Amino acid sequence: MPGTRVVLQDAGGKQLDVSISDADGKVSFNLDTASTYSVLAERSGYFAARTSVVTKGKTPPQASLTRPMTDINLSATLTLSRIVKDRAIVVENIFYDLDKADIRPDAAQELDKLVQTLNDNPKITIELSSHTDVRGKDAYNLDLSQRRAQSAVDYIISKGIAPGRITAKGYGETRLVVKDAKTEEEHQRNRRTEFKVTRIAE
Repeated sequence: MPGTRVVLQDAGGKQLDVSISDADGKVSFNLDTASTYSVLAERSGYFAARTSVVTKGKTPPQASLTRPMTDINLSATLTLSRIVKDRAIVVENIFYDLDKADIRPDAAQELDKLVQTLNDNPKITIELSSHTDVRGKDAYNLDLSQRRAQSAVDYIISKGIAPGRITAKGYGETRLVVKDAKTEEEHQRNRRTEFKVTRIAE
């Protein structure tokens, strides 16, 4: 996308270079060999996008070259998604043990990605919501979903996100994706964690 601000960072997150994408949506950076970089693309009204670029192992052995090599071209593609307030986005692979609200190690890995999203998009405030399937009593499911949403929010705050930027909301079985779920797969689609952007700071 033309006019996008693209930041080159080292493996520790230190900013090394900044460039604005050209009319073709492209930028170029000079990279060292045997290094790991992070590339962050930012544009107003869009979620920032990030990818890693590793140069280690990309240079052929000198003994295999018939003439000196001066440049190697590496490419990476980043796609920006527009921020739409109050549009629910599913956080994939957030699972809980039966009747529990504890954050499992596999769920923590997925929540870490949301932490990165919040760090990369410091102007957004979000609501994180938890949903259940229809099995169980309504009141119990509502309470369980609230405890699960709060556990996820507490985890994210423990990673350094300001409490004022994220709220927890349990919806129980009030917002089903599959209204008449019968199979376990359909129930699983209803048992989900989502977030939505509720505010974008100016």
